[in-house]
Amino acid sequence: MVWNRIVKWFRDMSERRRLINEWNNNAREAYISGAVPSLLEASTSSGNSNNRHEMSKWMMSGFRIKVKSGKPLTKEELLAIGRIILYNNQLVRRIVILGWDTLEVYDAANKRGVQWAFKDFISLRLN
Repeated sequence: MVWNRIVKWFRDMSERRRLINEWNNNAREAYISGAVPSLLEASTSSGNSNNRHEMSKWMMSGFRIKVKSGKPLTKEELLAIGRIILYNNQLVRRIVILGWDTLEVYDAANKRGVQWAFKDFISLRLN
């Protein structure tokens, strides 16, 4: 029983790392090609305990998108980035299953940020 939990934990950690790496590789390619005006970088953060759901990881439950380059963004532009992510139902479901509960979008230039609870954008009922 304990061994199964350990194996699942490592498998989940590996899948979380794979999603972050996949996001960052795609974001770099989109920025280099000129398809997007700012470089976005995904990472994991401590999240917001108010956003917990039944699949939340105990630690590091925030999925953070940081705007790394380009012009400083307004709050409205940060909200637009968040909405693009939150309206991608398949991505949100994948993120939730991997234990993230909070979406954070931050602009590195002006230290402005916004956040959402993933549970507000997905039904977690399994039955």
